[in-house]
Amino acid sequence: MLERAMHVAYRSTFRRDEEIDMALEAATYGGARALGLQAYGLQPGARADIVAIDASTPAEAVVAHPVPDLVVKAGRVVARQGALVG
Repeated sequence: MLERAMHVAYRSTFRRDEEIDMALEAATYGGARALGLQAYGLQPGARADIVAIDASTPAEAVVAHPVPDLVVKAGRVVARQGALVG
């Protein structure tokens, strides 16, 4: 979703952090709303899916293309430092 947010920001000529944050919101929470997902995000009852990256701000996460430090899918660690976990 970070890649999609980057494309939305680029195509919309977003440059300021606040604008890039808006593109990220559209690609994540906006997509969940469009799909009618009730339990989305960091809240009780939501799926245990998360991608942890090293970035100081959401805008940096979108534009810097960081390698994911940790990827968790359905509560299971599936990747660390960009490599799949067996």
